[in-house]
Amino acid sequence: MESIGCWNYISVVRNIKVSLLFHANLLYAEFPFSRIADIVSSSYIPVLRAVLSVPEVKAVFNFSGFSLELLAGEHPEYFPGSPEVLDLLRQGIASKRIELAGTSWAHAVLPLLPLWLMEEDINLFQKTVRRVLGITPSGFFPPELAVSPLLPELLRNEGYVWSFVDSDLVDFSKRHALNTANEFDVNPMPLTKLSARASRGGIWEKFRFLRMLTKLIAETREFHPLSWEGTGGNRIWGIKLESAWITLTLLCLSRMLFFGEKQLLHAIHKSLAHVQGKTDGLFFPYSSDIEFYGVGGNTIKTAIPVSRLKDVLVRLGEDEAVSFALPSDVCGKFPPDKNTESCYIKAGSWSSDRNFDLWQSDPDNYSLGSASLEAASLFLQKRGKLDKEQEQLLLKDLLLAFNSDGRGWTPLPEHRLFCYNKAMAVRRTLK
Repeated sequence: MESIGCWNYISVVRNIKVSLLFHANLLYAEFPFSRIADIVSSSYIPVLRAVLSVPEVKAVFNFSGFSLELLAGEHPEYFPGSPEVLDLLRQGIASKRIELAGTSWAHAVLPLLPLWLMEEDINLFQKTVRRVLGITPSGFFPPELAVSPLLPELLRNEGYVWSFVDSDLVDFSKRHALNTANEFDVNPMPLTKLSARASRGGIWEKFRFLRMLTKLIAETREFHPLSWEGTGGNRIWGIKLESAWITLTLLCLSRMLFFGEKQLLHAIHKSLAHVQGKTDGLFFPYSSDIEFYGVGGNTIKTAIPVSRLKDVLVRLGEDEAVSFALPSDVCGKFPPDKNTESCYIKAGSWSSDRNFDLWQSDPDNYSLGSASLEAASLFLQKRGKLDKEQEQLLLKDLLLAFNSDGRGWTPLPEHRLFCYNKAMAVRRTLK
């Protein structure tokens, strides 16, 4: 393997492991339902094939429970199904090259649900993935990386050992910046917000964003899973995801400005060289939407060719300085014990402001939220009078009313109306 730039990394001791996360959600806010087949054929299948074609590469994939049901052909009114995606997942899981992370069944912003409905949602995903793929995940991806101190207890109740968490929320919590309304202790502006401003701003905003991105990439040094403590003394391993690395990877593979694949490989190697031999843990150069590859998405409008992703995977796989692993390889089969120093993580998300306003503050979202909560209250009152089949169907409709894609980031009207219709279908039936 040739060195990149002036760096030669082949002799580096391998302590830090590398992995990737591809988040898949067929209710993608910016794409109409009519494009589901295209998303599967242009993104999901090629990316899975690319990952499995490089023997050294290991990656985490994450599908909402509803997406798994769509792929299994259980909702033919939207999509006939894709046995190939499920077969590729089974192949990767069986060969220990792919780990499937659990998540919300409906891709809901979990902290915005009533507590009992959060439990139902998490449990329904587990039932779905066992039925469709025959596995029980040990790790969890919170949709929109939206968390609260309640989540570790709920996840432990379902047998989860680790969960992804947002690095900014961890940093805010560690410095005890728990009250965003406190004007005397204002948190630094998240990179996501700077990125949004740069995308619509002038030269100064773009320069400020690039300077911050470079600084954050250079300062990424903590890769070891943390002991995340929630209510009831329940602990779970927290694996931090860095928005700076997501942004850099997308810039490089999109070949924006002066970025390209060579710059990405150089940055990965430089970051590893700074910490190898000094610490251990798991490093995710990419941890976001799979749809950016082959289709596009909310921030990357033009699809990144899957061939570029594959070329980078091949280069990393050939590099003796890079060692891939899965989260369960690093975290093991058990949660942190009581002797491990724990960390509190405040409620929040990976939205631009690290709060929940993106899914709540708009008047339309407020109206949708009110309708969804009323439907949830009715369901809770009357579920005991329903037969099991009707209860399950209404529960799924209720959960889909809380789907995050109908609320943000830039949802199409049909996604917003989809959520409204699900809330009203529950209300109409129970009334």
